[in-house]
Amino acid sequence: MKKISMILVFAALMVAQLFAQPGQGMRKGQGMPEMRGVDGPGPRMIEVLDLTVDQQKQMKDLKLKHDKEMIPLRADRLKATEELRLLKAQDKPNLKAINNKIDEVVALKAKIMKARARHQVEVKNILTEEQRLKWEERQMHRKGRKGHRGFGRHSGFGGGLR
Repeated sequence: MKKISMILVFAALMVAQLFAQPGQGMRKGQGMPEMRGVDGPGPRMIEVLDLTVDQQKQMKDLKLKHDKEMIPLRADRLKATEELRLLKAQDKPNLKAINNKIDEVVALKAKIMKARARHQVEVKNILTEEQRLKWEERQMHRKGRKGHRGFGRHSGFGGGLR
């Protein structure tokens, strides 16, 4: 029981460390303003897509809602992944328990992917046709470059529309 308590404390510390990192899309040393701000669209996104004040507010509200949904999902996934690692590391691993934990991790990843897709669609629905075309053009331009995925979290364009 003591071992499980220590594991849970370790997992909690890892989750705390994860959320203590700089915000998504925020990179040190980048000269270009980010597409996604900490609490909504960033200055670059506002400029490139020519967002109205109303659109900015809607995106800010969507981002807050999305972040509230994602935080527990990411924490649960991290915890399940760590539990899976510990199950595999046992002297006599229980294959049934490992498979069940894999199913749990995959289910959490699916929930996260679905939440991201829903969020992207909701944000895209806020944009005008002209803005959507600019967004899609920018994504297509970025997809050809390794490590750049449009407005995605790891693109050079910031964490745009997740």
